[in-house]
Amino acid sequence: MAKHKQPSVLSHIVSILVLPFNVTIIIPLILLYFFPNSLGWGQGVIFSSVVYILGVLLILIGLILVILTVNQFAKR
Repeated sequence: MAKHKQPSVLSHIVSILVLPFNVTIIIPLILLYFFPNSLGWGQGVIFSSVVYILGVLLILIGLILVILTVNQFAKR
């Protein structure tokens, strides 16, 4: 019977970070490359700023959720 190697800590960290990195960085870059962009939907500066701020807040909330989830798994 074959022995199974324990995955390393680095392997776990890479596995945890690959999906969020793809969703927040790679996929948006691919979309911006293939489709013409009009960030803020061509509205005024104030509306565009609000859209940018909301986007940053959503990314931060997502990162906090990732950290809290990983923390929960680490404690169990």
